[in-house]
Amino acid sequence: MALPKHKHSHARKLQKQTNVMKMTAPNLVKCKSCSELMESHKVCKACGKYDGKQVIEMEQK
Repeated sequence: MALPKHKHSHARKLQKQTNVMKMTAPNLVKCKSCSELMESHKVCKACGKYDGKQVIEMEQK
């Protein structure tokens, strides 16, 4: 079995992990019913629909 010859420092270990931990912006899509931008696979915050079905009752303004 292969073993490392030298111990990696904490800084070097964390530098490798930074690419894994990078945050990305959420993917936004248009709602089919109200055309508002929303996250994919989530309930629309504007109209309360998911996949064309009313999931949450929203108050009318």
